[in-house]
Amino acid sequence: KKLGEKFLETPLVVYIHSAYFPAVQGAQPLFTFDHYPNKKIDPSNAHNRRHTDVDFTITIDAVVHGIAGFFSADLYGSVAISIVKETYSTDMASWWPIFFPIMEPIFVQKGDKITFSIWRCDDKHYVWYEWLLTHEGKSTDRHNK
Repeated sequence: KKLGEKFLETPLVVYIHSAYFPAVQGAQPLFTFDHYPNKKIDPSNAHNRRHTDVDFTITIDAVVHGIAGFFSADLYGSVAISIVKETYSTDMASWWPIFFPIMEPIFVQKGDKITFSIWRCDDKHYVWYEWLLTHEGKSTDRHNK
């Protein structure tokens, strides 16, 4: 692959200062992780593997270059932190969204549906994400595979 293409296979933690979000649904939950203090953890990390598909309905003609991911956490009792627009914690200056780019931009029209598929993968040493977008029955290649 060309050097520039390598970066389109890499999720990027970024400060999104200029973007348009053409889907009406806004942020949708992808993965949930529960941590219990006295629970025995499987050392293989297989319990943290995840896969999910999320559907979005497009509200305006647009070009999709990728998907932005946001984070929220319920820490303890009613204490929570979030960078999700609707539940944003004030003064969260050290957390940024993650951007999952796609190799080829997708042209979408108002009313179209797209599906974002994401996998949280692991092996003995690493954890990584793989993703693809589906639009009108056609899917992008699975990125970061």
